[in-house]
Amino acid sequence: MSTNNARRIEYLTTVRILDELIGDNRKILDCAAGTGIYAFHFAEQGNDVTATGIFFRVAFTLKIR
Repeated sequence: MSTNNARRIEYLTTVRILDELIGDNRKILDCAAGTGIYAFHFAEQGNDVTATGIFFRVAFTLKIR
């Protein structure tokens, strides 16, 4: 299995499980968000997401609505 396939499987599995647990219209804090792939997914589902992290030695906070 290639790295890209493994990442895709991890993403799909994680999103499926968290979608069932979280639902819609929630406030979510994504700490150490990295690329923000999960933050953007949950924002698209109607959640109020705040993502934080350190990227290239720069601390950031991103509010996604």
